[in-house]
Amino acid sequence: MHIDNFYDQTVDINNKKQTAKIDAFLKANGLSYEQVEYTVQVVNQNNKIVGTGSVTGKILRCFAIDPEYRETDVFSIVMTHLLNYLSEKGVYHSFVFTKPGTSQSFRNLGFKEIERAAPLFVLMEQGVGGLKRYQGYLKRNSFKDQEGKKIGACIVNCNPFTLGHLYLIEKAAKQLDYLYIIVVQENLSVFPFDVRFDLVKKGTNHLKNVSRIRGGEYVVSSSTFPTYFVKNEDPGEIERLQAEMDLRIFCKHIAPILGVTKRMVGTEDYCKTTTAYNEAMTRVLPQFGIDIEIVPRKKLNDDMVISASHVRRGIKDGNWDLVEQLVPKTTMKFLKSKKAIPIIEKIKNYYSRH
Repeated sequence: MHIDNFYDQTVDINNKKQTAKIDAFLKANGLSYEQVEYTVQVVNQNNKIVGTGSVTGKILRCFAIDPEYRETDVFSIVMTHLLNYLSEKGVYHSFVFTKPGTSQSFRNLGFKEIERAAPLFVLMEQGVGGLKRYQGYLKRNSFKDQEGKKIGACIVNCNPFTLGHLYLIEKAAKQLDYLYIIVVQENLSVFPFDVRFDLVKKGTNHLKNVSRIRGGEYVVSSSTFPTYFVKNEDPGEIERLQAEMDLRIFCKHIAPILGVTKRMVGTEDYCKTTTAYNEAMTRVLPQFGIDIEIVPRKKLNDDMVISASHVRRGIKDGNWDLVEQLVPKTTMKFLKSKKAIPIIEKIKNYYSRH
C-alpha cells in the first residue's frame, strides 16, 4: 500500500490541457471521457493523477483509479467530492454504472443495485427517493381493480403527439380493460416533457380506460443507457444489453405494480436503436409473462407513415398543411399557440429525427 498524501482538485472541463490529462488517464484504464458537466481528479504529492470521477446530471461516471492505488483512500476521496458537489446543487439521489467486479466498492458507500447487464455493467443508485419513491408514484396512479383485468402499456415519447400515437393508443384501449400510457420523461427532445405529457393527456382525454404515467428515471432514461462506459465493446452488443436491462427494470419493478401483462408498440421504419429495442422486447417480455404486440404504423398514404419526425420536418419546412394531416386537433392547437413559438424556432434552426 502506498503511504501518500492525496489532494482532490476540481478539473476545469473547458481547459483542454487539463481535460487531455484526464482523457489519457481514462484511456489507460480502458474508458473514455465525454459528456460531463463536472470532474474531480485526485493527485498524490508528486502531482500524479491517481484517480478521477465525473458527473452529468445525477449520473456519476468516468471513474478510474490507478491500479497501484486501489487499496488506498483514493476511491472514497473521489466519491466524497462528487457527492458533496451534488448535494451543493440540491441533488440527493444519484446513479452510477460500474463493472460487476467493482460494484462492492459502491455498495460500501450505500449504493444499491437496480439491475445488471452481465458481464459488462451494473446500474446502481444511492440517496433520497429513488426507485421506491417512483414505485410509490405508480401505486398511487394505478388502477385499483386489477384482478382478472387485461391491462397493458404503451411507452411513448411523443415529440410531438401525432395521429400515429393516437392510432396505437386507441387500438390498445379497445383490446384492453385498462391501458397505461407511459410518457418518456427524459428531457432530450425538442418538445419538453411537460408539453409532451400535456399533449398526450389532451389528445387521449376521450378514452376512459386510460391512465397517463410519467416515465421517471426508470423507463427509457439516460440513466439506463451507459454507452460511454463500454466504448471498447461491440456497439451492437451494447445496444442489446442496454435494451434488455431497461426491459428487465420494467418487468421486475414497474409492471407488477401496474398489473401490466401486455406491451403494445408501433413498428419502426427508421431508427435502428428503436428497432433493436423492439426486438429485445420479443425476447425479454415473455420471460416475465408479458405479451407483446407490434402494431403496423398508421399511414398518411402509400409513401408516408405518420411519425413525429415527419411532423418536425413539416414544421421545419413550413409545410403546415402536411402537419395538420399528421397530428390531432389538440396538438395543432398547441402548435398555433404562443407557447409553441420557441419550440418551432428551435426546430427550424435544428432538425433531428428524434
